[in-house]
Amino acid sequence: MGFFSCDYLKTEGTLFSSYYCTLTMQKVENSTATNVCLSSKHTDCYQYKKKNSWFFIANAAYKKLGFPEDDFGEFAAWKCRALCSSERGRAFLKDYNDGGPKIVDAINKRPDSKAIYEDIYKNTLRPCLELIKAGEAAEAFNLYKAFYEQCKSLYLE
Repeated sequence: MGFFSCDYLKTEGTLFSSYYCTLTMQKVENSTATNVCLSSKHTDCYQYKKKNSWFFIANAAYKKLGFPEDDFGEFAAWKCRALCSSERGRAFLKDYNDGGPKIVDAINKRPDSKAIYEDIYKNTLRPCLELIKAGEAAEAFNLYKAFYEQCKSLYLE
């Protein structure tokens, strides 16, 4: 795969290559794979943005650290329950959809990106997940929002 190819694109078959997206769990047309997936990063993908609008930084951290992505179900349920249902949550998600991928790109360009993601997991993702599981949705939102604002000042300014 090329330098900018999507991390979620997988090749199936041997005679005539066919492609499969492990994010959407669907077959990808050869023309789409060639013209889009093989020449762009997954953070540029509209399917990625649609499916992972809450998970840009969490997804990058989990991938970099080699953790299973099982916790995303909890995050997704929380997103629907707590964020999408409030004006404040929707406003945050709109901003996050724009800034999240840029933050991930900035972190990934740094030589200490793994240490950054370890810190993110330890100090934000794990505590957020614990709050979500304890039914403390507002506290989880406040923690993640503060974290995101800090990331914007560190990586986007």
